[in-house]
Amino acid sequence: MIKLLFEIFMITIYGKANCPFCDAAKAMAKTLGAEYEYVDIFSSPENEEKHKELSEKHSHFTVPLIMKDDEFIGGFTEFQQAQKEGQLG
Repeated sequence: MIKLLFEIFMITIYGKANCPFCDAAKAMAKTLGAEYEYVDIFSSPENEEKHKELSEKHSHFTVPLIMKDDEFIGGFTEFQQAQKEGQLG
């Protein structure tokens, strides 16, 4: 049932290498069967700039920074909470 909820939107996880919370967010998305995109913020200047733009817009300056389509979710803790509260579907 949860998998069906995720099929109508895209989760985007902005993160970086060696980030345990980024890895946990990716693992949670996989466990839930969510369609998601992982963006390494340091893999290109464009990715770094997009993360900076989103960080400033949402006052969230750590990784992961997680979006549901164009809606800001937060970091890993907020992602967990949104899933528990049924806010991802």
